[in-house]
Amino acid sequence: MFEKIRGIKDKEITVEYSPPLKRENALELFIRLNTGGRPLETENLALGYISIKWPSVREELENFRKEVYVTNFKFDYDFFVRCLSAISFKESLKRKIVPRFGDKNVSEDWDKVKDGISRLIDFLKGELLLDSDMFIEAQNTLIPLVLILSQKEVKGRERELLAYSFLLAYINRRYSGAKFGNLDKDIELIYKSSNPVEDWANTLERDKQISNCSPFRKMTEKLKPSSFE
Repeated sequence: MFEKIRGIKDKEITVEYSPPLKRENALELFIRLNTGGRPLETENLALGYISIKWPSVREELENFRKEVYVTNFKFDYDFFVRCLSAISFKESLKRKIVPRFGDKNVSEDWDKVKDGISRLIDFLKGELLLDSDMFIEAQNTLIPLVLILSQKEVKGRERELLAYSFLLAYINRRYSGAKFGNLDKDIELIYKSSNPVEDWANTLERDKQISNCSPFRKMTEKLKPSSFE
């Protein structure tokens, strides 16, 4: 054993030198070196920046992930970070805004995200009778709900209206692919509105394109509020 330890001094170590880099470039270089040189997904890169101001971020996210898994909703770090982006910067997560996470401690905003996601799970179970996220493929559709539910407790008619809005956004693939523009517009609307549930619903109703053959059409029409008749 001691021979192996003494052998460390004879081991060749490769050292790579880099010219002075901006902080964001140095951080990305460090992360790539620790992941075998593969470019990181935007969410993972954002976590690296978040850790500059909030070193325990991964531990905090992991603890909440475990709490959420008990409910059968398998939300992960990526979803958490996208919700953080919407709440902290009022924008959808894009690579160009990732460095901003290194300038702000988002730990207080994380409390809002947790409240919003906890209420979201109760909402999905209560209003849409979903007992897991198995059939929710487009998680970006949930971000406006997290924003609204992090701001207020939605009751009565508003819950029905929010369920209708979620189905409209989901069926019409409002935020799928590279449709960040729609998500950014809706995030801005929710933050500026004094009545975000109704205003978001009106926007979605105006832009809706529900196919007659959609398997969700009957459910959507059933939840459609009388004000939209």
